[in-house]
Amino acid sequence: AEKVAVALPACSAAAGGGYTDTATVRLAMEYLLGQGPQPGAYTLQVPGGYPALRGLMTWSINWDAVPTCDGADGFAENFERIFGDTPTGIVDTGRPGSRAYYDPDTDLLWCTACGAVVLYDQLGRRILFDRRNSSGTTLDLSSLNDGVYLVVEDVQGHAKAHRFVKY
Repeated sequence: AEKVAVALPACSAAAGGGYTDTATVRLAMEYLLGQGPQPGAYTLQVPGGYPALRGLMTWSINWDAVPTCDGADGFAENFERIFGDTPTGIVDTGRPGSRAYYDPDTDLLWCTACGAVVLYDQLGRRILFDRRNSSGTTLDLSSLNDGVYLVVEDVQGHAKAHRFVKY
């Protein structure tokens, strides 16, 4: 499926004017995914379809909000009907919050709600270790070379990692 792209015009008034209603799009996608009957003249080039196909592209995004073209959520609603509830990879772990960020203007690494902070370079070498109280810490990174770093913080017993670029 990495060679298959499905691009949809969002509205008949848009460039190309090939708007297709959501029911027809769903039938076509189910066929492409190998989950439904052939809805039109197109014949699959791969028997069984493309079950790994993972998305659609709206061809004319600026038209998506036009009420006569399925409204602002039409594309998203149809995507969900076809592919189901697709996980984003973002998971709420319920762990206490923290915030670590690098300020390039001051060369400081700010870490709020952290206990201990360990800084690694891009080769995995431990560059710095600092243990402060849970109210947070500020670390001066002006002596470090520019590059990609990984900061691992302890937030109430839970390790959280953040990557940043020092420049």
